[in-house]
Amino acid sequence: MPKFPGGEKALFDYLGKTIKYPEKARNNNVSGTVYITFVVGLEGSIAEVKLLRGIGKECDEEALRVIKMMPAWQPGTQNGVPVRVQYNLPIRFTLRGNEKEEKAELKKVVMPLYEKREYRECLDKLEAYINKNTSDFDVLYLAANCAYNLDFSQKACLYYSQASELKKLGKDDQKRFEKACKKAK
Repeated sequence: MPKFPGGEKALFDYLGKTIKYPEKARNNNVSGTVYITFVVGLEGSIAEVKLLRGIGKECDEEALRVIKMMPAWQPGTQNGVPVRVQYNLPIRFTLRGNEKEEKAELKKVVMPLYEKREYRECLDKLEAYINKNTSDFDVLYLAANCAYNLDFSQKACLYYSQASELKKLGKDDQKRFEKACKKAK
């Protein structure tokens, strides 16, 4: 079998240092394992890199990018002769547990406030989360709606704008976004 320079531990070190968790995937709590296949050539070069099974565009593209950047491997051999070998590699994308827990806790607090139309308090809690964490679509979208309901046009425009960068807004949301931004000018 072919070998990464320095062995399996060096491979995992390389992956750990090189992979950058895509912000959009982190914001949307995307985690899981991406499976990549590639061929280690006669000289150890990496070729024919393909996605076998993915978890989402951003993580899939990041896994492919990192594999394509790998240094040459020690080629596989058969009877002492170098041979091309297809290699499958799982790459895990795992969020720290406290991020998921913190977001779940935030939802428990803000959703009742939003449902009671206590938009000011809801917005304050959402903004505290946004200011200390990488935010995600759900949080930005809810903050935009709170700001919109409070007639805070600038904030509504800002949060709708940031949310729309992560995920396409529906028609009604897009209208509120445009209305808030028009009013903010």
